[in-house]
Amino acid sequence: MYKFSLELAAGFFALVAGIVAAKNGITMEWLGHGVLTVAGAYATKSETIPWLCVGLASILLSLGLRGWMNVHGHQKWERILWPVVLTAVLLLGSWSVTGWSSSPRVETLHPKDTKGQMLAGARLRRAKLNGANLHMAMLAGADLRWSDLESADLRRAMLLGADLSGANLINANFEETMLLGAQMEGARIDGANFKNAGFLTQDQVDEACGKPKGLPEGFSAPKQC
Repeated sequence: MYKFSLELAAGFFALVAGIVAAKNGITMEWLGHGVLTVAGAYATKSETIPWLCVGLASILLSLGLRGWMNVHGHQKWERILWPVVLTAVLLLGSWSVTGWSSSPRVETLHPKDTKGQMLAGARLRRAKLNGANLHMAMLAGADLRWSDLESADLRRAMLLGADLSGANLINANFEETMLLGAQMEGARIDGANFKNAGFLTQDQVDEACGKPKGLPEGFSAPKQC
């Protein structure tokens, strides 16, 4: 029996399991924070299992497809191209199942108890986090649109891909914060400190408004609000 047959069967099983988990909101609360960080940086806890299942399915099905094409004499470029296409289609499909079709999850936080918290993918739109201690918090992919983060401590926090559009960032501290891909359109940054912020770009700053307290060397302040 060809190895690719087992890979295809296991891949289809994992895909079905992912769809069932997404539709029924199955969670795995015992997953450690480290696993959630790697596997679900842009997913909420309820979306982690579907992402893991579909990710495993995409790997197994791609390997199975490549094995099947190898047995049937397909050219090398085809054995590389089509598994990649299959993986991309499955991952995009999983996003629609776990993300677009699910209802937003709203986090309720206590500003004094947020230091170092695992909040990857959290839905925090319009959250009241004035003065919150978010030092070293994991906020990758978090939805912080229109949230109140005035005077919040975000030093060394992970804001990879987070959405801060329209947020109140007055006097917030972003020293050594990871801001790669973070959206800041319309955010108020008067008095905010971005000294040594990681992967911050001038384009991101220009999307915001106000006069920040500190910016990386060579950066210019955006327009006034």
